[in-house]
Amino acid sequence: GYLLEPAIEEPVDLEIDRLRMNERAVWLHEGTRDGVRGTWAVFDLASKHEPFSNVVKTYLKGRYECRPDDDWNWYVEWNAETAELVTRVAKHFGFACADSFKAGFKEERRR
Repeated sequence: GYLLEPAIEEPVDLEIDRLRMNERAVWLHEGTRDGVRGTWAVFDLASKHEPFSNVVKTYLKGRYECRPDDDWNWYVEWNAETAELVTRVAKHFGFACADSFKAGFKEERRR
């Protein structure tokens, strides 16, 4: 028999699948990341991008998760404190944004 990663059995999210065709994409993910439950802005890059990495490391210190050997997949906390900055970073670096990301920003601003 084969062992299958549980994520493989999950239905494909068509919007995220479409977004991943871009060099840079961002969407929201609700779940647990390294034991922390919450909402995360998932930044998916086709390759390492030092200017983006430096901005996240500098301005969102302690609010992101990224394995050192995987510097192109970032999980950044998404809440009332971070939403505006995270949105500006996504716009500045030309990320394709999921509808959930755009709607989530409007929702956080209302709170």
